[in-house]
Amino acid sequence: MHQLEVRASPGPFVVHHSGVACPDPPSGWRPDVANPSIYGPVQNPGQNHEAITCTYLRQRDSIQVTAEVALPSDLNPLDDFYYGCGSRHETWGAATRLYLVESRKSWSYAEFADPDREVPAGDVTAFETATRSLLQNVQPLAHECRINTTTPTTVRQVYLFAFELLLKAPDFDAFGGISSASAGNSQIPSASFTTVAGIAATTTFRVVSVAAPRTTLTITDSRGTHTVLLDFDPGVSFSHRPPTEVLRLNVRIARSDYAGCHVGSTGTVVLLSGLQSSTSSRVELNICGSTFRRGSERATVEIVPE
Repeated sequence: MHQLEVRASPGPFVVHHSGVACPDPPSGWRPDVANPSIYGPVQNPGQNHEAITCTYLRQRDSIQVTAEVALPSDLNPLDDFYYGCGSRHETWGAATRLYLVESRKSWSYAEFADPDREVPAGDVTAFETATRSLLQNVQPLAHECRINTTTPTTVRQVYLFAFELLLKAPDFDAFGGISSASAGNSQIPSASFTTVAGIAATTTFRVVSVAAPRTTLTITDSRGTHTVLLDFDPGVSFSHRPPTEVLRLNVRIARSDYAGCHVGSTGTVVLLSGLQSSTSSRVELNICGSTFRRGSERATVEIVPE
């Protein structure tokens, strides 16, 4: 998932939890406590651009200054973004009540509009300054202007994933997984992996990175309840052959009080997702010998493009 991280520009800024800095408000205005508002791949998986909005309030008036960037993951901003890498400029006018400026250095732009005539003439210059400041802050994060059309491109794709596993056997239960909800969004899984497709791409891709929380497996047997903590390492592969997807990842035991699982041991987890039916999901834990290869299995797997 893309983490927006804005570099500070000269002058005072209000910095918020997201890492994005909104310029100080014009005199007589105050920033919205929710600043900044962000809409991008985290909110809409698969999207290749991100909008950052700073809202300023005065009595009942509300004005938004918005910057938008085409992300480096966008293979061709010329096709789907349009703004940036030029000198396009919409000068403020009494009729249009729109100010827009695009970056000469990246695929990004910023604007503010006042169709309801809430901004007095004396504040227009201050809002123009805030618009340029926000653009200056976000443009280094956007897709660079140069687009290589002469050599093959190695395509990277980010996927989100989650799973849940329940194993039941005589005197043995095991339960664990990765949440299908992330902080701030109950619809987006909390883990991700990145694949690379070569020039002669097939339906199987190499996994080059994994971002996943430490995963807890709880084991209950005749001796009591035990905990095994797993970390994910880069690798191995992702196969997409509709209606089936198969993800293989490297795992390592980070902590364990179960006799059959030793700290530092490595193995793999295989997640199989049936695109047409959740009942065809499977989870294979190839670690700790035969510990997780027993009994009946109930599993859910979710794999979605970012």
